[in-house]
Amino acid sequence: MAVRSPAVVNVLVTGQRGPRDLAVDATQVYWVNHTDGRVMSVARQGGQPNVLATGQDKPWRVSVDDLYVYWVGESMKGSVMRVPKHGGEPAVVASASAPATVEARGGDVYWLTGDGSLFRCAARGGSIATLAQTQTNPSRMALDRDAVYWTNGNGTVMKIAQAGGPTVVLASGQGDPRDIAVDDRNVYWSTRGGVIRSVSKAGGTPCTVAESPGDARGICVNDRWLYFTVTGSGLVMRALKHGGAAEEMGSGFKYPLNMATSAKSIFFTCYTGGTIVRMDV
Repeated sequence: MAVRSPAVVNVLVTGQRGPRDLAVDATQVYWVNHTDGRVMSVARQGGQPNVLATGQDKPWRVSVDDLYVYWVGESMKGSVMRVPKHGGEPAVVASASAPATVEARGGDVYWLTGDGSLFRCAARGGSIATLAQTQTNPSRMALDRDAVYWTNGNGTVMKIAQAGGPTVVLASGQGDPRDIAVDDRNVYWSTRGGVIRSVSKAGGTPCTVAESPGDARGICVNDRWLYFTVTGSGLVMRALKHGGAAEEMGSGFKYPLNMATSAKSIFFTCYTGGTIVRMDV
């Protein structure tokens, strides 16, 4: 494992209770606190955090579009929720049985459920389309302009057109795949065993991008690099997207978990540390 000069760490917010997932837009960072049920935001440069919603049931996944913040929680009752980015009254987008993850893009919201179904509906609400069923313990999801990608607990990495159609197995035998990210050409995923792999969106043979010194969790990509957290070891690392030795960017974080990226920065939650962190890259 190569070690580079540590990146500049900017702790944007402290004192959060179980910050789990996060998302970014051009000016703000949004996250959900799993322990106290709050949906929050702060300027990407830091400052006073904003409370967007309270009293939510163990929220654990979050996404944003131009107008709203969306989230789902661990409740077996389940709902896909939203609130305006500037704050307001939370609203139910759709009822969902054990929602596992949520993503929003192009005026639509997509979510996976613990019983193995993938759904889509308009962000403003309305009729719900079922895109896929009989998936096995789906975990994380990513979107591009045309397709939905997700990981399953049975070791498969999947794809389907946003308009619907047949599901495509991009990779199998991946153990316990965790997070997932996409760029213009490839799909990337982390695994419990610490290996991070990629495959072409068109399919093919998966390639190893990096090997983590521990349990790799959150990942994100920019035009050159793949970034990932090593939760149990408190590390944030990176590797070239085409493969190579992983480099340590920072250490000593308290359970760094999920990640997001912009052109010049990466952002991540520290679950037990209660912090939201930015690194300029």
